[in-house]
Amino acid sequence: MDLFEHAAAMEIMRRDRGMARATDAQEGKTPGFSALAYRHIRNLAEQNREIHIDLFLQTFKIKPEHPNAFGAPWMKAKRDGLIEEIGRRPCTVDPNKNAHSYPVYRSLICKVAS
Repeated sequence: MDLFEHAAAMEIMRRDRGMARATDAQEGKTPGFSALAYRHIRNLAEQNREIHIDLFLQTFKIKPEHPNAFGAPWMKAKRDGLIEEIGRRPCTVDPNKNAHSYPVYRSLICKVAS
């Protein structure tokens, strides 16, 4: 592993650790939060060919203490084969996100006819 691969691996570890801490803290305040968010992602994936954080934030009404608490449910949805990343675009519905670029996902389970 070269220096750049090591740095990338360390960044992924820090990201995952931060998401886990935010998720654990949110679960302490709102038990079942991650499961609810995951089910919502699944429902969106069943009804939409593409999913972005904008759609999720407009339709999921539980607001976490820290936005990183949403990371774990999205990662689980990717691991479970519900969605796959196909691009990125800024978040437009939450001014606190400062137009940060977020993944655009293709649903792998969409049940809506073409």
